[in-house]
Amino acid sequence: MMRRFPAIGPWRGRGRVITRISLYSVFRNQSSFSPVGGFPMHRRKSWNVTGVSEVIGTILILAMTVVLFASIILWVSTFPTPAASVRLDMAGVEIPVYDSAGNWKGVNVTVDHKGGEALPGFRTLLFFQVNHLGTTKVVSLKTRGTELGVPYGINGPDTTWDTGETWYYSNNSVQAVDKITITVIDSVRSLILWNQLLQGAAGARPPLFLEKWADRLPQTPTIDILQTGQTFSVFTKVTDPDGDLRKNSVYVYFAFLYGTPGNRPPARMYDDGTNGDLVANDGTFSLAATWFKPTDLTWDGGVVIFNATDAQNHKSTSRMTLSVEPGPTQGSKPKGFGSGRPPNLNYNGLQGFNIFNGTEWDSNGFNATETRKFRESENVVVVVGSAILKDLFGKNTFLLYDPFSGAPLTPVVYGSNKQVTTSSIPSSTNAFDFFNYSNGYNIWIYRFDLNNVSTVGINFAKTPTRPPQYFFGAYPLDIDLIDFLGNRFATSDTITITANDGTVRNYPVLSTYRTSAYTQATTSFNSTDVVYVQIVMKTVDATANTVFLGNTVIQDFFGGYQVFKSPTSGPPQHANPPICPVTGTCTYNTGTVITINNAKIAYRYAVNLTLANQDPWVDGTQHYALRVLSMADSDESYSLVLSSQLLITAPLYRMDMVIGLDDASNPAWGSHDINFYFLNVNGVDKWIQNRIEPPYPKAVVRTTTIRMLDFNNDGRLDVVSSVVTGTPAPPPAGDYINLYRQDADQGGCILWTRSNLDFLDTRTVTDIRPALLNRDTAPEIVCAADDGQVWYYLNDGTWPTP
Repeated sequence: MMRRFPAIGPWRGRGRVITRISLYSVFRNQSSFSPVGGFPMHRRKSWNVTGVSEVIGTILILAMTVVLFASIILWVSTFPTPAASVRLDMAGVEIPVYDSAGNWKGVNVTVDHKGGEALPGFRTLLFFQVNHLGTTKVVSLKTRGTELGVPYGINGPDTTWDTGETWYYSNNSVQAVDKITITVIDSVRSLILWNQLLQGAAGARPPLFLEKWADRLPQTPTIDILQTGQTFSVFTKVTDPDGDLRKNSVYVYFAFLYGTPGNRPPARMYDDGTNGDLVANDGTFSLAATWFKPTDLTWDGGVVIFNATDAQNHKSTSRMTLSVEPGPTQGSKPKGFGSGRPPNLNYNGLQGFNIFNGTEWDSNGFNATETRKFRESENVVVVVGSAILKDLFGKNTFLLYDPFSGAPLTPVVYGSNKQVTTSSIPSSTNAFDFFNYSNGYNIWIYRFDLNNVSTVGINFAKTPTRPPQYFFGAYPLDIDLIDFLGNRFATSDTITITANDGTVRNYPVLSTYRTSAYTQATTSFNSTDVVYVQIVMKTVDATANTVFLGNTVIQDFFGGYQVFKSPTSGPPQHANPPICPVTGTCTYNTGTVITINNAKIAYRYAVNLTLANQDPWVDGTQHYALRVLSMADSDESYSLVLSSQLLITAPLYRMDMVIGLDDASNPAWGSHDINFYFLNVNGVDKWIQNRIEPPYPKAVVRTTTIRMLDFNNDGRLDVVSSVVTGTPAPPPAGDYINLYRQDADQGGCILWTRSNLDFLDTRTVTDIRPALLNRDTAPEIVCAADDGQVWYYLNDGTWPTP
């Protein structure tokens, strides 16, 4: 049996045997010498019954955990605190405001609180932010308040903005191009609660002008500054947020010309590739006009206004200013004149015009020689001078008619589009440019080329391609100008356009003669002469039964018609004074008006100026337009083709008359006339008779005396007379001294208002004379009677009034 020894180890498992072996010796790495048999190795044993406590380990682990979590907490605490959130459901709307004319006036803004927290008024602010072309302005508003005395805010009972309430605000300074942003904030917590960029409701927004500019040379890629004496074009880029822009409603107006003779009405701009527009339908509207030409540096800084309208009649306006520099020297201007009215114009009253060759005008100005005949390579210059017209704002029309277009005539317009517009040539609704002002006269000029490859192309030919070309021939023209006050200049004439070798169609042609022999052609007549008219045709008919003559018109430059008559209906047509046959008497509906001359291939008739009884002649020697509105026979028909100018001399003075007479009674009606006035129509022998007062209802013996005077200094002659009445009474028989004041109705017709100055029952007035007794410019009335007495009535306002 083996003996068992007790195990050697830690006590009760609490210790461990540790054997320590020394790895170091003083003899290590020394010589390998050693005693015989070597050194003995000793093994040292040691016992340790101590160990590490589990409690301490747990504490250490816990300490490390705490330190770790503390570090994490400290690190997390450095994170920024997230903003508090407020849940809101809000919606804002921009509502444009327009005036009665459809022009933009401002905006109304509404913000609806649809859901979420209530917003106390003391801590809620709204920022109204407006961005205008890159510049931002902000207005701070409350939930309820006033601005410039106008209330705004929520529609609730208090200042707290609750769900279901709407905030309202109006602003008239916001423009159509502006962008509006509304921001709602909590001023206490410095929180942005809500914000929105507002948009107007569809269809409610007006057009917007994005860009505007003027360019002297539109074909170049750069914008060229304007220069005096050089034409330019105007451009604007327009859009509409709703897509309903009216493309024919974009206009430009040169506002700085208002009140000057160069003033023009607003002109339409185009986006259809015409009138200076480079690209059609690109949103850029353009306009090129001949009068877009700065006359001097007064155009620099001039304000130009643009206007556009959409389908809802919403309007927008915008503006720009012109920048103009001196242009190149243009050579000598047409020569002017000294004192007095512009010379070398054909005048009627205070207005005149004439037509010149362009080269002649440029060289001699108002000393140029007038002409009505032009070769195809020449330039036509039309000059109008007026001491009456202030501008051409009302109308500015020049029409050149094609005599071979048939009835009715069509205006001459170069190119394939024959519509007369502001920029068409030569017929135009915006023709004349202001030239200058001198000696009380405003002067306008219009010029155009006939055939010029570099400017207007080839428009007239011997064998033209119709359309767009025209024959060489005689072309009638009309000029019609009206200013903003309604004053008018109107006339007609004819120019003959020939080929350079003189080729021209010689029909139809209107000419006038002094005698019925048609041997002395003239355009100068007296108001008592007969004008013998000849119309050359291509062919003439064998009988007057197939010839129709329309109205013959003689008119002054103010729009008055001295003659506007046609023969009576036929066939053949008969006289209708002053439209008369060439020979014989001229009484209504007698004689054949038209005489046929086969040798001249012409129709002839006469106009007896003495028998003209429409508008009176203008005093003195004046020019008038003669027009034949229509002429037709079996194979030719013309309308508005035949026109010319006449120089007619009428008396400088036309003295009217008043008469008093014995009782001129009408037994059938029992009426009694005693005084009349006669207006002198032609200064010679044509009078218009009218009563001064209605017929008396009782017997009148006579008018004993009658005189004219201007008792109230109003420029109208009044009448004073002495009238003896008979019996029975009332009124009692005797001598009545009556004053008749001359007035006029709205149509300018003369009215007489009677006042009784005195009644004489024992004597009769034999004479009455006006006289300035006290030199106060108000005439007194001096009377003499059959009993030798003389007395006067003082004009001091005490005379009886009606």
